Amino acid sequence: MRRFHTLFRGQGFTVVGITPEGEEYREAAKRYIREQGISWTAVTDYRDSEGRRIILPDYPYPSYQLVDGSGKLRVDIFSSESSPTTFNLEKSSSIDMLSLAHTDYLNRFFWDIFGESTYESVDYRMDKQYETLQRASKGRGIDIVLLGDAFTDIDIATGHYRNVMEYAMESFFSIEPTKTYRDYFNVHMVYAVSRRAHIGDDASQTALGTVLDKTNGISNRLNLIPDYVYTVVPRGVIPYPSIIMNNSNVGLTFLKGTGVIEPNYSFSGYPIGSRERLKSLILHESVGHGFGLLADEYVDYLSDDWQDIPDNEKNRLKLDHEQGLSLNVSLTNDPTKVYWSHLIGHPRYSYVGIYEGGHYYANGVWRSEYESVIRSSDCLYFNAICRELLVKRILELSDEVYSFEKFLQTDSDEGRPYKGASVRHPFGVKRNSWVHHPPVMFNDL
Repeated sequence: MRRFHTLFRGQGFTVVGITPEGEEYREAAKRYIREQGISWTAVTDYRDSEGRRIILPDYPYPSYQLVDGSGKLRVDIFSSESSPTTFNLEKSSSIDMLSLAHTDYLNRFFWDIFGESTYESVDYRMDKQYETLQRASKGRGIDIVLLGDAFTDIDIATGHYRNVMEYAMESFFSIEPTKTYRDYFNVHMVYAVSRRAHIGDDASQTALGTVLDKTNGISNRLNLIPDYVYTVVPRGVIPYPSIIMNNSNVGLTFLKGTGVIEPNYSFSGYPIGSRERLKSLILHESVGHGFGLLADEYVDYLSDDWQDIPDNEKNRLKLDHEQGLSLNVSLTNDPTKVYWSHLIGHPRYSYVGIYEGGHYYANGVWRSEYESVIRSSDCLYFNAICRELLVKRILELSDEVYSFEKFLQTDSDEGRPYKGASVRHPFGVKRNSWVHHPPVMFNDL
């Protein structure tokens, strides 16, 4: 409530706290208000204006009601009839009001009513402070750096920023193969205090300088982010920054091109009320593109030229292949020449084959399986060749020798859609004002 009160009190929202009855609770409320700097009213008198005693329900407690300006009850957690039906609280039977799932619901509720918050940060002391959320216990320790853009000081002070970053970390390791190889990674969180909780046209409003862009959804000059990244890892180390954008529906990765020795920067939107979309974007952008150097496997039907891959794009993809990029797609359908030829016909991978369509074009490009998180927005699964490429990259960065036999020892296709199943929501197709954008190469900036 402190976070929402701070963000929206200038737009017509206020909080009235009600304590349990009794002098002990009255004194505790006074102490809490004083120590926490609470600016809202706390009610400790349990009689109305006519002297009638008010009885509050004892479950669930603590709890809340949301009332609009006309006095109409909009949300009543005390009553199952009026309580929200869209919580999706991780299959929990009870309401955890401190959970990120519950915060998601309230985020959507407040932004639907008030729109963008007009609040501006006043406390920048946490900017560039950091915490290490996980230490590698195997290998050299591959550094993942989590940052947030368009998060204000109150988002950090109330723990919301940390909750989102922890969810991003868990998303990174939520499916195979990073789920199995989690012990090879260090995960750091760097605080970034933005002036506004909004990404717009003014780069000065956000800590990392992200702005809207008509072509790629968002844009960033990438000149501010290194100062945050290299507060937690030394110069000379190539980390993998993953930027979470508050209230954004966009996913985009900036990949290093030929001769550029810099980190890849992956941007994933945290849309209002949608942790599930954030998880999908983290897996696609941060794991797939930023870390795994994988190509998109979808057809970009929003493009005017989505049918046949043109010669210039063929040449570009060939160059990518020479650099070890985009090896999960092929310009040939010859089963002996595709990069995943060793998987075709293998007893463990009977589902691996050759499917036309990928790298934004319907014809002239092939992929290995029908579905993958690198293709579809709601498919939380990396196909077999993507898993192998990811494992190979993890081991090579950890100075361990890769072998196909070693890959087979731990590989799992947990979460693979059953035969014939299709998510049918490719990333390149606009749905609910949300659209994925292809990676941008450094040498294209």
